[in-house]
Amino acid sequence: MALPDSIKASGSVGGHNPPHKSSGGNYYAITGGVSNNVEAWKTSSPGSVAWTEQDAAGSPGNVTPDKCLASVSDGTFIHIVHIDSADFILTYQRFDMSTDSWDEINSQVADLSGMTAPA
Repeated sequence: MALPDSIKASGSVGGHNPPHKSSGGNYYAITGGVSNNVEAWKTSSPGSVAWTEQDAAGSPGNVTPDKCLASVSDGTFIHIVHIDSADFILTYQRFDMSTDSWDEINSQVADLSGMTAPA
């Protein structure tokens, strides 16, 4: 199956973010937004260039997810963690693919600001 190599023109984020397939057959991609938010994009056809952002008003904001973002899905939810580059807080988000809405946003998992890299 061919997937597009670009969903949006800007706002990319490093990490592991494969397209996710819902139990309803739609495809989703999680990206970092240009407005310091995390975005969920949806298409019904994986080869299409017609992706639309879902629940933009409810998306996790006030985050800077440009260092690391990882996502996994279970058919209904996309589970997302990222490290905010502004304050090094590990944060959890959850997107519900059955309702196309953010279910849980900005739950702090750990404060990594005091950690140092091993020598």
